[in-house]
Amino acid sequence: MVSISFSACSSAKVNPLLSQKPDIEISEADFQDKQNKLDVYWESRHLFESLNSFIDIAEYVSRSRFRDFKTMLRLSRAYRIRAEYFDHDFRLRLRDWEQAANWAEKTMTLDPVYRNAVINLKRAPEEAMVELKGAELDALYWYATNLGKRSAVDRSEQGAKNRLRVRKIVDYLAQVAPDINYGAVYRYYGAYQALQPNAGRAELDASRKNFEAAVTKFPDYFLNHTLYAAVYAAKIKDAALAEKQYRFVIKANPASIKDFNSEQILEQKRAVELLRSLK
Repeated sequence: MVSISFSACSSAKVNPLLSQKPDIEISEADFQDKQNKLDVYWESRHLFESLNSFIDIAEYVSRSRFRDFKTMLRLSRAYRIRAEYFDHDFRLRLRDWEQAANWAEKTMTLDPVYRNAVINLKRAPEEAMVELKGAELDALYWYATNLGKRSAVDRSEQGAKNRLRVRKIVDYLAQVAPDINYGAVYRYYGAYQALQPNAGRAELDASRKNFEAAVTKFPDYFLNHTLYAAVYAAKIKDAALAEKQYRFVIKANPASIKDFNSEQILEQKRAVELLRSLK
């Protein structure tokens, strides 16, 4: 297990992206040109070159006066995609999860009430999150999921605090947006319960029920199936269940969820690799 010190989005160090002052000046014409390119690259973000081009341009735009919710949230997602599917060096993966969490947090601060709460009143994200509404909860979700990925391998005291932060956020989302991101709450609880060091029958039963809820309510979202297989089925050593979930993903249509088409393509490729590993 790698021991690291996690600084992003924590009380140990303020997220460097939280400054509201633009640090890049661009013209209206330059912005329009870059916006057109962003849309093209976003649609093909399952390709490494397109993903990197999107990140570069989105960072540029988001540091200017033209920053906007959609681009910044997509930037968080883009860093997460690179971490999950393209970073083979573990250190690079940690860096991209950190960037993904940072940009999600930056996106949340576009809400002036939330921003006042965390910047001026010094409230922690898990305390100020009640100020977020509607689509802003998506930013909260991406913040939590990337913070969770990063802090899962952080054995420091701050890592433990961040894991508790993630749990509080997920518990809140379970109340106000239980179906967010196609079963994210169910995926979190299912994985958390199965991965407990001393998980017994009660924990594993609860894990199975959560994963079953995810794949039943949102069967078209591939990550529900691959996590069910890679986490729960692996834990109980049920190769048949794992193979069933992987084969479902391999045969399904990635375009079934339009806004996640690229992620679905990449998750489908992962399912092929994971199925091979069962042999």
